[in-house]
Amino acid sequence: ESEEMYLEADSLYYAELYQESINKLNLLDPDASNNLRVLLLYGLNYTALVENQKAIDYLTRMIFIDDKCFMAYANRGLVYYLDSRYDEAVDDARKAISIHSDCSYPYLTLGKIFLVTDNKIRGCNCMRKVLRIGDDEKNNEEAISWFRDYCN
Repeated sequence: ESEEMYLEADSLYYAELYQESINKLNLLDPDASNNLRVLLLYGLNYTALVENQKAIDYLTRMIFIDDKCFMAYANRGLVYYLDSRYDEAVDDARKAISIHSDCSYPYLTLGKIFLVTDNKIRGCNCMRKVLRIGDDEKNNEEAISWFRDYCN
């Protein structure tokens, strides 16, 4: 039953029904609050709702449970970036890269931070790295767009 409810919450998230997804997660057994997948889904929903501090709180709980959790660092880094907390965002993106260096997501976040803070060379290098890794079409499209705007 708990797994079924999680899957419903996950489907609601992907349907962009973020508050409904949170409402479904809230019905899970309280023991599920230490489940990394549940915490990540809360974090993703709150990120989408631009409730950045709540997202950070859930993603940080993931790190307390597993301090080598790539998804927690990669996503918390993005939220820090969205919140203009660039130093913390850089730290988390780098930590995510140290855990899983062949995923483009943290490089995209790092590239954005460098470009918006006028570190063009490092930012453009990160966007090139995203394209070299090439593991995610959406990340590739975003990197191309940033590259076009900042790196020519």
